[in-house]
Amino acid sequence: MTWRVIQALLLVTLSAAVSVLLFFAVSEGKGDGRRLATHDPGAPVVQTRAELADSRRAGSNVALHPQQPSGRLDSPSQRRWSEQQVEATLAGLPVDEQGNLQPGRELRAVLDTVFLGGDASLTLAELAWLQQQVIAVMPDTAGRQAADVMERYFHYSNMYRDLSGSFQQRSGVEALASGQQQLARLRRDYLGEALANALFADEERMARVTLHNMRTQMNTRLDDTEKAEQWQWLTGEPADPEGDE
Repeated sequence: MTWRVIQALLLVTLSAAVSVLLFFAVSEGKGDGRRLATHDPGAPVVQTRAELADSRRAGSNVALHPQQPSGRLDSPSQRRWSEQQVEATLAGLPVDEQGNLQPGRELRAVLDTVFLGGDASLTLAELAWLQQQVIAVMPDTAGRQAADVMERYFHYSNMYRDLSGSFQQRSGVEALASGQQQLARLRRDYLGEALANALFADEERMARVTLHNMRTQMNTRLDDTEKAEQWQWLTGEPADPEGDE
């Protein structure tokens, strides 16, 4: 692949990435003092937040797809999901030989669908019902772990919805980088370091690569050869700075 072709493809990628990163540019100071409390499996879930932005994920094939929210769960018709839907979805979550839940892409897809897939956030009653179903369906350790993850994601997703109205249309690479850093901190505040890394590491690495590429392309002190070297260092893919005529 020639360096000129790579440049063209990179510019298209950067244009799309700017739109995504602008959405993630969180206002300074948001989320301070709103840490997730230590989880007690026997305690009720605390505080809910306002409406959430629609899910940004597409193509998910998980079984849970929220319908209209319900304030009461006295009958199956008042729930967003049936017990069969919950069981079918949980069956696809990976568990290791020791019975521990393995957070990753599959779990992220389920969490995004459940907590970010509808027009309104889950109620406390809905979260409690889901946790009960999870513990009943999944193996002991994995069930408790999944219930804990759901509570953490409940708090994270509600704060994410709250902040969606405060996202600013920032311009400039450094402003975008600042917004991405704030989003990463928000995830770790509510999910914890290990869980946030398991769920978002690939996405966050892509954002860092995109920002690095943007800085490289905007650096007027670098010629095409040096930019090609930066590309190869970053991606491991060789580039021909001369190109084909």
